[in-house]
Amino acid sequence: MNLIFNDFWNIFILLLSHVMVNIQTLETVKRLCPKRALLIGMTHEFDHYKDNDFLTEWSQREGIPVQLARDGLRIPIELS
Repeated sequence: MNLIFNDFWNIFILLLSHVMVNIQTLETVKRLCPKRALLIGMTHEFDHYKDNDFLTEWSQREGIPVQLARDGLRIPIELS
């Protein structure tokens, strides 16, 4: 698990590695309540579009943006 912090326990981006899209993963995201969560390190067997559709619905319901990462994904980070 990788975290990008602004200040103490204010998590901007949470990266969860080698996970499956399941209740335990989403409960971890919910408990840590990052401003954004990216799931990384999945196998090629994931249906990226189907799983991201599920995560989009979950994100809207829970108010925490979660998505599967992908090769070439750019993450804008404001440095101040």
